[in-house]
This record gives sequence, structure tokens and C-alpha cells, in this order.
Amino acid sequence: MTLPLAALVGAGVGLLTGLATDHQWMITAPAVTGGGLVASWTAGLGVVFLESARQRWGAAGLALLLGILGAGQGDLQSGIGDPLNPSGWFLLAVFGGSGLLLLSGWTDHRRWTPRPVPPFAVHSLLSGVIAGILGTLFYALLLLAGQLLEAVGWRGLQQLLGEAEVAAPLVLGASAFFVAAIRVQPWGLALTRTLANVLGFLLPVAAVILLLFAAVLPVAALQDPRALYRGLLSSPLYLTLSGVFVLLTLAAFSARPPALPVAVQALTRVGAFLLPLFPALALYGLGVRIGQYGLTEERLIGLVGAVWLLVTSLALAFTRRSPAFAGLSRATGLSLGILGALTLLLSVPALRPMDWSARSQAARLTRPDLTRRQAAEIVDQLAYSSGPLGKRLLSAIPAAELSPAGRNLRRRSQALSAQSFREQEVWRSQRPGTAEIVLSPGSLPVSDVQQAALRRLVDERRNVLHLSLPYFVHAFPSGSGTRVMVNSRNNWFNGLWVDFDAAARVVRSGTFSPLHPEKGEGVDWNANPFDRSAQTGTITLPVVKAGGAVLILDEDE
Repeated sequence: MTLPLAALVGAGVGLLTGLATDHQWMITAPAVTGGGLVASWTAGLGVVFLESARQRWGAAGLALLLGILGAGQGDLQSGIGDPLNPSGWFLLAVFGGSGLLLLSGWTDHRRWTPRPVPPFAVHSLLSGVIAGILGTLFYALLLLAGQLLEAVGWRGLQQLLGEAEVAAPLVLGASAFFVAAIRVQPWGLALTRTLANVLGFLLPVAAVILLLFAAVLPVAALQDPRALYRGLLSSPLYLTLSGVFVLLTLAAFSARPPALPVAVQALTRVGAFLLPLFPALALYGLGVRIGQYGLTEERLIGLVGAVWLLVTSLALAFTRRSPAFAGLSRATGLSLGILGALTLLLSVPALRPMDWSARSQAARLTRPDLTRRQAAEIVDQLAYSSGPLGKRLLSAIPAAELSPAGRNLRRRSQALSAQSFREQEVWRSQRPGTAEIVLSPGSLPVSDVQQAALRRLVDERRNVLHLSLPYFVHAFPSGSGTRVMVNSRNNWFNGLWVDFDAAARVVRSGTFSPLHPEKGEGVDWNANPFDRSAQTGTITLPVVKAGGAVLILDEDE
């Protein structure tokens, strides 16, 4: 490839990206714009990164297939004019990337060999990172030029560069040019190989982190099994750990022999044996969440990633039993083929992530334990954000299977626009006046009358308290009545306190804030202090001790 061709590729990528970021284009022709963007990027990457004519013709055929499938992803549009189904286009991009990586092993020989796949993946990724940095610097220089011109009174360039429809094409177009330019230069491949070897030195660090997580998991599971799939130990973290370890392994072993010492290779081999545990835990956490809240587009994509990483990690652990790099490329080719097959399957109409999500949420709408807020969110998704399929599924649910709130919400969605429905039902249900209240462990029960009073008092002080939903409540005896502390998950030690008498009437109320302990007194400021009910009690007004922290009560006048 020559530099003029590299400039042409960069200009084409910038132009098509500009069309895709133009809101009007995406509304009027989402199928053509989205499908064309996926196809053009695939063809452009094939021209830049693939070397032989056979590989480039294969990339052209792959781009044509992606363009056809991409057009099928753009037939959905929300009730307020926004283009939908970004998850479908994301899966197509993954399919295109895995297809290009597999094509890189199809040289001018008759047989496909997987040996070039890992070096191609690593070198292409590093070339893209370097080019992205250079493209961003190019845009920064343009901004500097715009500021200089603004200083002398001409603001046209600065205003133009501030628009997203201009900034995105400039950065991506320049990055595409720099990618192609790096590939043209004889030192480009040597540079990326050197960086791959340097990046490989992070592999033992990733192996140590995997070992630490493996040691922490049993402790967390014994304390609370739910900790394995929520909070810090969650499916996104497990998938990130697995993906980083796989990529670093490919980077470290993309050159033969690997630059890592033998002892470090032994450490990474232990990490490779533990690696399948993490995508398996991600699958477990996703399964629990799907059972509780149904299938969504994000969870479906997470399932695809977890299945792929599980297969890849098992193949990686198996190949690491052999000498370094033996069989690694073939295992990578197998995992890429599985990833491509999964994403291609989910790109077919009726099997798209949005369609799966709509069917799952329609089934969930018939559950009797749904709150009105949850039902409003499901009806909003089906009526306005799932295309024709969502509307059909919503209208097809028998009235006898819906709760009274569900029937009312469905009827209102047929008469209201998306904006009106969200303002009247979805967003209103998230206001403090109707906020969900969650009792902390060990709390006394809180009656409906008390909950209504708490919501009213929090709503009156919402500009001061800054509490997020849901509200966490802890009630304990105080004098002849009950004292209730109200806080939120992200603000445990600031909130509202209310004293009720025996008849559930508000006696007095106010806000509370923490008295920070002396240095050396350990208080976990990220934990709910009211979970430790045995340590909760009034010392002397206006002070409460909770979970090792001292909270100062400020009474209303």
C-alpha cells in the first residue's frame, strides 16, 4: 500500500463516520448508514492490514455480508426518533473483527494455517492504538490552531471543531491514515513487535492478580454467596480479568521464542489453569440476574462474551501444558470461529439482542411480584424501545395475566407519546415521593404511614440531602417511640433522622452527618453502618453511634 492510498482510506473512513454521527442521517436512513459504516470499516481494515489479494477479496466478501446484515439492524426506531439497536451493530463489528483475524491466516497457500493469527491480532491492535494517539494529537493541534485564530477575532474554525459531527470524522480519519502509514513503513511491523514484547511483561502481573482473586473468592462466598455476583466481584469484572489475561498472553507469545524468563512462564501457566474459573463465575452471575430481572441486550452480549472467554480460557489452559506457544494459534483460531458464529447467529432478524430482550421482558411483565415502577419501565421498553416486535408482544399479553397497574400502563402507552409516558410514569416513579424503601438487617418494621412520612420529609429536603434511590432505612427503639435513620447506598453516613411516637406520628426530625473518628479508629466508610444493628443505639442526644461511626444529629427548628 502507498501513502496516497492510505490517505484515501483515511478520508473514506472520516466521511462515513461523519454521516453516521449526523443525527439526521441516522434518523432518515439508519439501515443504510449503519450497515454501510460496518461494511466500509471492514473493507478498509482488510485493505490496510491484509497483505495478499486473496485475503483482500475475502475481506470484500465479508464486508458485503456485514452490509446486508447491518441493514437489517437499522429497521428499528424509537418513538422519539432516536436510532436503536446499537447492540446489533456492535455484534456485527465483533463478527467482522473475528472474520478479519481468521482471514489473516488464509495466505496464498491453499491450506488455511492459524499460525499468523496471534501476531496479526497483536500487531494490528498496537498499530491501531498508536494511530489513535497520533490522530488525537492531530485533532489537538487543530484545536490549538483554532484558538490562535480565535485570538485574532476569527472563531469559525474553533466553533466547527467543537461539533461532534466534525470532531469524530477528523480523529478517526486521521487515525486511519496513520494506521495505513505505519503499515507502509518498513519499521512499522518491527515497532509493533517490540511493543508486543514489552506489553508481555504485564502478563505475570495479571497472573498474580488472578491468583489473588482466586484466594479471595472462597472467603467472599462464605461470608455472603451473593457477593460473588454483585458489587466489586461481578460479571463485568470477571470478564475483564479474563479478556486482559488472554490478550496479554497473545502479546507475550506473539514472538518466538517468548522474551519472558522460564520462572515467569511457569507462573503464567498456573494463571492459565485458573482462568476458566472467572468466565464460569460471570456466567453464574448473569444467570442469577437473568432469573431475577429477565434478559436484556447487555446481559445477552455478556453471555456471548462469557461463553467465548470460557472456551478460549479452556483452550489456553490446555495449550499451556505444551511447550510455549505450541497450539496457541490453533486454539485462538477455534475461539475466533466460535465468536464469529455466535455473533452471526445473533445478527439474524428475530434472533437479535433487542428481540430476545423484548420477549424476555414481555414474559416478565406477567409476574405478580412486580412493583408499579418496574412494570412502567417494562412497558416503556416494549412500547417505545423495541420496535414493532415489542408493540406486538405488549398487545398480545392477555389482560387476565396482567396486574391492574400493568393493564393501566399498557392502556396509557397506547394513547401517549414516549416522552409523555416517561414523564408521567417512568420518571415520576423515580422521584423521592414514591421512592422504594429498603430496611437494613436488624431494623424494626416501618409501617406504611411511617414510610409515607419519610418520603415526604426526604422530598422536602432533597436539595440538601442528595440521597440516591432506593432509600435505606434503619429503625430502632428510642424513648417511648421509634427513631428512623434514612440514607442511601452511596451516602451511608449522611441522611435524615425522624422520631415517631407510639402512634406513628412525627415528633421531631432533622439531618445527620458523621463525626469523623480520630486517626487509627477504623471505620469502613463504604459499608452500611446500620447492618451492624447490635452496635446501633443512642448515646446522648443529639448523637447516634452506628457501625463504629458517630453521627451528629441536627434537629429542625
